[in-house]
Amino acid sequence: MFEDFSGAEDEVFEQSDKKLEPIAEEIFKEAGLHTDTPPAERSELLSAEIGELPIEMQVQAIEVCVQDAAEIVEDSKITSVLRNIIKTGLGRGLEQDLKDEIVKLAYEIDDGDLLETMLQELEDAGILVRKVKEYRGPAQETKHVETPAEKVEVPTEVVETPVEIVEKVEVVEYDFSGEIVPDGWELDGSAKLTGDGEIDEVGEGWLRLSENEKRELGYAFNNEPLETENGLTFKFNYSSWGGNGGEGLTFFLVDGKTELEEFNPGAAGGSLGYTARGKTEGMSNAYVGIGFDEHGGFSNSKEGRPGGPGYVRDSVAVRGGGDGFEGYEYIDGTERLREGIDQRKVTERPDQTGEDARHVSITFKPVEESFHMSLEMQFGAEGETKELFSDLEIPGEVPDTLKFGFVGTTWGATNIHEVSNVSVQETVEVETIVEETPVEVEETVVEAKTEVLVEKEALIDAVETPAEKVETPAAKVEAPAAKVETPAAKVEAPAAKVETPAAKVETPAAKVETPAAKVEAPAAKVEAPAAKVEAPAAKVETPAAKVETPAAKVETPVEKKQ
Repeated sequence: MFEDFSGAEDEVFEQSDKKLEPIAEEIFKEAGLHTDTPPAERSELLSAEIGELPIEMQVQAIEVCVQDAAEIVEDSKITSVLRNIIKTGLGRGLEQDLKDEIVKLAYEIDDGDLLETMLQELEDAGILVRKVKEYRGPAQETKHVETPAEKVEVPTEVVETPVEIVEKVEVVEYDFSGEIVPDGWELDGSAKLTGDGEIDEVGEGWLRLSENEKRELGYAFNNEPLETENGLTFKFNYSSWGGNGGEGLTFFLVDGKTELEEFNPGAAGGSLGYTARGKTEGMSNAYVGIGFDEHGGFSNSKEGRPGGPGYVRDSVAVRGGGDGFEGYEYIDGTERLREGIDQRKVTERPDQTGEDARHVSITFKPVEESFHMSLEMQFGAEGETKELFSDLEIPGEVPDTLKFGFVGTTWGATNIHEVSNVSVQETVEVETIVEETPVEVEETVVEAKTEVLVEKEALIDAVETPAEKVETPAAKVEAPAAKVETPAAKVEAPAAKVETPAAKVETPAAKVETPAAKVEAPAAKVEAPAAKVEAPAAKVETPAAKVETPAAKVETPVEKKQ
């Protein structure tokens, strides 16, 4: 199930007694509905007409529709309303509050399978964003301990308990398809969202870093620090298009202590907004920069960029950390990629379902004091995925936290640079660990069943019976701390020694049947004066200590008294 929408199942809509707002009346009029129609019915009818309303009314119509739907009780009608809303195609462009109300409505569905299906459809439509998902491995192994049925005092000790593999994955997804910048992000320079209804339809936009103009630079900076202890994985789509091939875009990581007001990107042009150039400083507190380089300058050692083989067009190159005019050393890079980094001289964004789509996955794995990076790139929506870097060590100690972002730039050569479908995954990989668990045992209480076979003779007052079987119904024996001493009988067993103090067995209305006669002994009291009895291999089974044994059953072969 989806775990990030906390408490949605328990919430219900508050009903309002207020009259319909004028805008609602106008919407009903436009849709050909009556305001006096019952809300539940009205919601279903209105949802079916949203697509026919003027564009400026459609979002307000969804709000009214969802409010009225609070009175719907049938799963089928709730589903109908939700699917009508999805059909409008407005899901990704809706305000978060309205998205939340739509998801709450979905949770009114009682059918578990139908609810799961509906939530998946809402997610696909961009209304439900699963920000956090957790997967946990099996619980640790339970260790069973068998102890004798006695009071045991054990000092605190350490028990080593093997724990199986535990995996935890947290994924945060960022939606740049609408008009609103996601929480935690800051856009500056030429960066903007295209899903404003002018460049792209609301809900179909991208994060655009630069236009197809000379000497542009725009960046998007996520100001939320990420823990580095267990590694990080970043995924995104990008598209560089429309110009003559310049310059490129950079994915970057900076020290998590960097505040928004002190962050600055690097220089434009071949430095790809990461390194220094001339009198322009490089990126603040940078840890690593990965350049998707169309023109090739990011691999060139000129203009203040230390190291590199020279210009490599259509390549991906990695530079290390730096600050100001120091650092940003070239680490590694690809040769020219025959598939290309960009799509030049086109007038529309390349088809993201075809061969021009580009999907990137970057994983940072902690190894001792550093990060090792792997980068995979898929060329085409259904195309080949290539591993461009594998286990590449990033020099320098890894900060406790990191922040990330994107920067796109042009210079003499230009392109539009865009990013979408951004996600970050914090990963945990634990193979096998041994956990030291302090265990304190003072007194163990268990239920125990004790069976004793007596073969020696016993003297029984006032009862004569030829070796008959005597059963004591509901005889209750209480043994404090499983230690019993009795002058009547001492039982020694190879497996356990049990001493019972003054054990007394009372048989209320004990009934004894003999072949010769039927004898009833009301409340017969049996005492064995100092008889010593040996029980061969008395067996005591207890999972662990002090016990009351209800209805203890004693079977005693008895010799007839002469």
